[in-house]
Amino acid sequence: MTARRPENYYQIAFMILMLVMLFFTGMGALVNQELILSDQDDSTTIKVMTYNVHQYYETEKIGRMNLELIRDDIKEENPDIVGLQESEGNRISSSNFDGVRWLANQLDMHSYYGPETSAQIYGVSILSKWEIESADWIKLPNEESIERVAIDVQIDSPFGILNVIVTHLQTDSYREDQLDQAQEVVNIAEKYEHAIILGDFNTEPDPDNPIFEQLNTTFTDVWFNCEPNNEGLTVDPGNLVKRIDYIWVYEKNVDAFDIVAGSCSTGGDPRHSDHLYVVAELMKNII
Repeated sequence: MTARRPENYYQIAFMILMLVMLFFTGMGALVNQELILSDQDDSTTIKVMTYNVHQYYETEKIGRMNLELIRDDIKEENPDIVGLQESEGNRISSSNFDGVRWLANQLDMHSYYGPETSAQIYGVSILSKWEIESADWIKLPNEESIERVAIDVQIDSPFGILNVIVTHLQTDSYREDQLDQAQEVVNIAEKYEHAIILGDFNTEPDPDNPIFEQLNTTFTDVWFNCEPNNEGLTVDPGNLVKRIDYIWVYEKNVDAFDIVAGSCSTGGDPRHSDHLYVVAELMKNII
């Protein structure tokens, strides 16, 4: 004899099925939310790098290019953004090779070349993991010395638009030009609420040095806001005597948020360039 099912059997079964589905849907949403939070936690820093690449020449072997060495340095550090100085190589005196494009292709990064070859600049450029929304280069003041530039770049990052300035100032043999150039970099940064400034500034961190003081009054030197692994000396890699390569952060409203560098360090090899590179992890909440 076959037992009869209750009249509301199908209703009960349907309700149980719906409860099970709701349970797993809720669990899925919770897991997804945890993943999102986890992703956010893993993305709280922006790693930036500045590197004077010596016009793509090794320092110990005359005429031998250092592109693969530079690529490997960048790959090892895995930065989100790299500011390059002495990156002009696309002319007869520097091998007629577009090293910026080569590095971008090798590292799967976006790039901005900076001033064209005909401008006869040493070369200031940028590499970015994220798309470059806009970019321009600005000629810096020079009365007595050769031309120098800064590039002004807007990067469409997961954390919003990043304003990044990369430059290579004149040497301190031309102090007045250097001072005017530092002021122009300050002027560019002050257009924004915040900016990251990368470069070879050819000036040491001496409070009695007017160029350093001019920059340090407006910008924050991230080296002094982290626990670095050394003094930050970058020149000459074989006999370190100077600190002239910097990562600075600018914020218009200093009360809006704190500037925190998670870590910073130097790296490289005397064979790769006549400069070590500088890297820093900047906390997401400063951007």
